[in-house]
Amino acid sequence: MVDLPEHRTAILLVGLIANIASVAWFKLNPTAHPSSGDFFLVAGIPLGLSFYAFKQVTYLLDRYENRAPDAPLSQYLLFSTFFAHLPAGPITPYRVLQPQLLRLSSERVDLGLLAAGTALAIVGAFKLRFFSGHIGALTTPVYEAAKSGAETCGPEAVVASFGFLLELYYNFSGYSDIAIGIALCLGLRLSPNFDSPLKSFRLGDYVMRWHMSLIQFARNYFFFYLQKALARNIPFRRALWRRVAAWTLSVLVTFPMVMLWHSVDRVTLVISILGALAVIVASFLRLRSRPGPAEGGLFTRVVGFGVCISVASLSVVFLRGGDLNTALNILAGLGNWGGQYSLLSIGAPGVETCPTLSTAPTDIIGLAILFLAAAIAFLAPNSSRMFGILPQQNGTLIFKPSLAWAAFLGVLGWLAWLSNTPLSGFVIYENF
Repeated sequence: MVDLPEHRTAILLVGLIANIASVAWFKLNPTAHPSSGDFFLVAGIPLGLSFYAFKQVTYLLDRYENRAPDAPLSQYLLFSTFFAHLPAGPITPYRVLQPQLLRLSSERVDLGLLAAGTALAIVGAFKLRFFSGHIGALTTPVYEAAKSGAETCGPEAVVASFGFLLELYYNFSGYSDIAIGIALCLGLRLSPNFDSPLKSFRLGDYVMRWHMSLIQFARNYFFFYLQKALARNIPFRRALWRRVAAWTLSVLVTFPMVMLWHSVDRVTLVISILGALAVIVASFLRLRSRPGPAEGGLFTRVVGFGVCISVASLSVVFLRGGDLNTALNILAGLGNWGGQYSLLSIGAPGVETCPTLSTAPTDIIGLAILFLAAAIAFLAPNSSRMFGILPQQNGTLIFKPSLAWAAFLGVLGWLAWLSNTPLSGFVIYENF
C-alpha cells in the first residue's frame, strides 16, 4: 500500500466516511427492489458488508496511529477478504491479523492447530445446526402467529423470549466457532467472540462477553476517541468531573450506535438507551458500594444472574419481533398462564390453551432440546476456553486429540449433519 504522510488525516477521514456511509446506506434502505431497476438495491444488503467495512476502519485507524506496519497489497487484500470471518465476523483488527499474515508463508503446518481448528468447527456446526436450528423451529411459529395478531400464552412467550435468546446465542457463537476453527486450520487466530455471556450476573459483564469483537471494536475504535474528545471540550473545571461526564456521554452514544447497527428503528433506539442507562447506574452503584469480594455473595450473584437473563430475553423480543405490535403481543403473553401445564403434558392434549405450540412430538422434542441447550449454556465450559482461544481456567475441560474426543466429535458432527430443520445452517447475523 502507498503511504502518503502529508495527506494522512484527509485519507483517514475520506476512508472512514466512505465505509460508514456504505453501511448506513444499506441499513436505511434494507429492502430489495428487484423490479425497480435500481442497481444498488437489487441484492438488498451485500453479504458481510458491515464486517468488511469495520475491518477497513481498523486498518485505517491502526495505520494512522502507527499501531501496525503497512502491508503489501496482496496481504492487505487477504486481510480484507479472508473468507472465514467475512460474512459475520468475528471482527479481527488489522493490528492483530497483519503480523500473523506476515508469518504465514514462512510457517509450517501445525498439526495441533489443524486438529483443534477442525474440532472447534465441528462444535460450532453442532451449535449452529442442532441447537439453533431446532430452537428456531419453536420460536419462528410463535413470532409468525404473534405478527398476525394471535394471542400468545405464557409458555409460548417464554419460548419466544428466552428461547430466541438461546437461538441467537447458539447461532452466532456456533458460526464464530466455525470461523475461528477454519482460521486455526490455516494457522490464523481470530479474535474471540463469546465468553459464556449467559453465565453473567452483571449487565456490564454480559455486554462485554456477548459479541466481544464488536464490543471491542466499538470501544477501541469509537468509544475511546469520543471519550477523549469530550473530556477535552466539556466545560467543567474539575478534571474528574470532565472524565466522568465524558465517560457517561460516550456510553450513551456508543450503546445506541451498536444496537442501531443491529436494527434501525425507534424501538431499538429506546432499548439501547435504556440499556446504556442501566450499565451507567450499575457502574456508579458498584463504585459507591463498600469493598468486598469481587463477585459478591451467592444471593447477589443469583439475583444478578436473573436480572441479566431477564433483561436480555426481553430485549431480543424487540430485535426478533420486527415491529412494536409483535413484540408487545409476545410480552403480553408472559401474563397468560392459564392451562400452561397442558403444554408440557403429553397426556392432556385436549385441554391445552396455547394457540401455536402443542404437545405434538416435534414440539416436545424441541422443548427438550431447548432445556438441554439452556443447561449447557449455564453450566458447560466455554468452547473458546476449551480450545485455547481465550485463556484457559483451572478445572476447564481442555481439548487434546484422543480417541474419546474423536468419538465425541463424531457424535456431534453426526447430529449436526442430521439436523434438517428449516433454519439449520442459517446465520442470523448475515442480515447485519
